[in-house]
Amino acid sequence: MIPRRHLLAGLGAVSATGLAGPAFAQSVTASTRIVATGSYLIEILLQLGMGPQLVGVSGGIDHLATISRVPRLRGFRQMSAESILAMRPDLYISTTDITGPAVVAQVRQAGVQV
Repeated sequence: MIPRRHLLAGLGAVSATGLAGPAFAQSVTASTRIVATGSYLIEILLQLGMGPQLVGVSGGIDHLATISRVPRLRGFRQMSAESILAMRPDLYISTTDITGPAVVAQVRQAGVQV
């Protein structure tokens, strides 16, 4: 169960990043490779049925048995663009309190939707 405050924060992040809009819905397909950070965002993605598209996730999600085999990113709150890009994502979902602006810029420059 997602704590209410995390769910609200996650929904706010989803809304703020455009993930709730029609462009997002059109851009995510069954073959989209997603890397996500933040346990509440990952839980929302799972609730939306996007578990199979997750190719990389942050730590702190040991309670989510359904994605126990998904590779983990190293350095929670200190992630590098290299560790994200090594998972070859099409889409990177995170929040600014987890991923710094320099890393986001590098991931975008590599052609990954953020």
